[in-house]
Amino acid sequence: MVHDRLICPNSIELAGTKELIQDNFPLANMVDVEDPDDNLCDFDIEIEKPTFFRWAILRKSGTGIYVVNYCYNLSILMFDPPPWMRGVMADLQINIRLLSEGDQSSLF
Repeated sequence: MVHDRLICPNSIELAGTKELIQDNFPLANMVDVEDPDDNLCDFDIEIEKPTFFRWAILRKSGTGIYVVNYCYNLSILMFDPPPWMRGVMADLQINIRLLSEGDQSSLF
């Protein structure tokens, strides 16, 4: 199961990212988090973490930012990836340093 929190710079990006997730994972449970300063949404999806990570790392939001960058827990894990995350990145031939350093212009 995936449990994460979307953190977006504005309400438009949050709405767009939530829509992407809900379109691809219709059974996702999404709950907006009340916060006066941030645009947040907690979500749970009954799916294996590697499957969601693969989708999030390949899917760009409407602004061209990869969905994985809005996912708090996945973003934190990328600094010291667990074996399942390293496996997905190896399968996709993605250099871990490009992810953890934020330079995703040349992922593929």
